Amino acid sequence: MSMDLEKDLPLKPYLLGDLNPEEQHRIEQRLMIDASAFEEVGWVEDELIDDYLEGALSLREKEKFESCFLAAPERQRKLSFARNLKRYAAAHRPKQSRLSVLWNSFQAFRRIPSPVLRWAPAVSLLLIMIVGSWSVLRIAALRNTIEETSSRESQNRLAMQTRNTALETELQSEQARSRQLEQEVANLRSADSHASSSLPAGQLSATLVALALAPGRQRDLGGSPTDKIPEGTDFLRLDLEIEYQNYPEYQATLRRAEDGGTIWTHTFAKSRSGAQDPFLRLDVSAKELRRGDYIVKLRGKTADGDFEDINTYYFRVIPK
Repeated sequence: MSMDLEKDLPLKPYLLGDLNPEEQHRIEQRLMIDASAFEEVGWVEDELIDDYLEGALSLREKEKFESCFLAAPERQRKLSFARNLKRYAAAHRPKQSRLSVLWNSFQAFRRIPSPVLRWAPAVSLLLIMIVGSWSVLRIAALRNTIEETSSRESQNRLAMQTRNTALETELQSEQARSRQLEQEVANLRSADSHASSSLPAGQLSATLVALALAPGRQRDLGGSPTDKIPEGTDFLRLDLEIEYQNYPEYQATLRRAEDGGTIWTHTFAKSRSGAQDPFLRLDVSAKELRRGDYIVKLRGKTADGDFEDINTYYFRVIPK
């Protein structure tokens, strides 16, 4: 490798995985456009393989060679080929004495005029073909490695873009949910103000305890909400959660669970709780309630003028 090229492209650290991602990417881009640099990679690979087989690498370079350099299947095949070639050469190397070597050299020297001149062009052409084929194989292998690396990087970028899109969608959904909750809180505050203003004169300062009820909680399963009414409480506010708000009027009936006795029945219009309010609000006189379980039956008025059952609610009162 030329000194300028070696200074500009540290190919040995690149092949051993010792460069940071930015430098790694810079060298890969250079190899794709610079034929001389691409050809040098093959020579550096051969040098590293020879140094590894000769035991000339340091301990750290050996570890990098085995973990990073041999990650490419083509380099594993090159290492296997070089190792087998060395073994074959070592096994078939003739063992000659010094005198035999000198004699053979002398005999070869005597035969130089005719055989060498006769076979030199053919041998040179064969060597050129072998070297050219080997270079083509090295270039193809390195191009495959670069294409695989680029493909992995493209897949990683696509996965990152997909995840960013999913996170952005999730963020927008959470923001919409937050705005919805803020609107529900505003509706509840507006309903509180409306309910307070609807109390009869002289009851604006009455003590009130609120209880939110969800439909379908069976009291015999131990899931009934429990409310403790402090002494002096005037009203118990029941917020009934509803799913269907397409009735023009509602009718709520409060009964004692133990004997089924009706305490009161009240009919009110849909506008009592607001068009988008998920609750229907009832104010019950606390003086009419004693310790025990209670049932609230909610019905809606149909287009025929009849009331049909919507939901049933359960709660328990414990005087405090």
